[in-house]
Amino acid sequence: MNILILDDEHYILDGLRILLQRHFGEHSLYFCSAARQASKLIETVAPDIVVSDINMNEMNGLDFITLLREQYPEVRVIVISGYSDFGYAQRAIQLQVASYVLKPIDQAQFVALL
Repeated sequence: MNILILDDEHYILDGLRILLQRHFGEHSLYFCSAARQASKLIETVAPDIVVSDINMNEMNGLDFITLLREQYPEVRVIVISGYSDFGYAQRAIQLQVASYVLKPIDQAQFVALL
C-alpha cells in the first residue's frame, strides 16, 4: 500500500511521518509540502491513499483533489484540516473523500482510519 501525505506545514508533515513510520513502516510512505510536487509524485508512485490538507499556499487542497479525481478516480482521499467550516466539508463530500479529519489529529483514530 502506498500512502501520500500532502501538507504545507512542515511540523504537521514531520509529526505524521513519525506516526506513520511507526505504524506502517512496511508500507511505502511519501510526504509532500506542495500540490505540484504531489501531482508529479502521484504519476510515479500510484498511491492507494492520499491524505491532503485543505488550506495550502500554492493550491487549495480541494482544488488538488478535484484534479486528482479527474486522473485517478480510484484513489482513496482523506482530508485533514484545521477548519470545521461546513462549506469545506460539503465540497469534500462532493469530491467523495473517504473522511474529513480535523486538526489537531487524534493519532489513534487517524491510524485506525488508514
